[in-house]
Amino acid sequence: MWGMARIDEWKPVIAMLVFDLISAVTTALIKAALEEGLDRLVLITLRQLVATVFLSPIAFFKERSTRPKLTLEILVYLFFSAALGAALSQYTFFFPF
Repeated sequence: MWGMARIDEWKPVIAMLVFDLISAVTTALIKAALEEGLDRLVLITLRQLVATVFLSPIAFFKERSTRPKLTLEILVYLFFSAALGAALSQYTFFFPF
């Protein structure tokens, strides 16, 4: 019989399928935008901007009681982490050498 235990078994599969669908749609939209003439640097910048706009409020409100004060040193670490981490990996992905 279909009980809660059976539904709980399918949750990881459903989550994986949803993630794969989102990934496929995103890839198709990026390919279409690049074929229409969107510059790769603009695409990477927009991706980083959208991620920042959506994730910053979540991180701020979820972690505000446990995070340390935002000092200049922490801002420098965040800047280099973003520049060398996420952005650099996207630059190497979107720029074939």
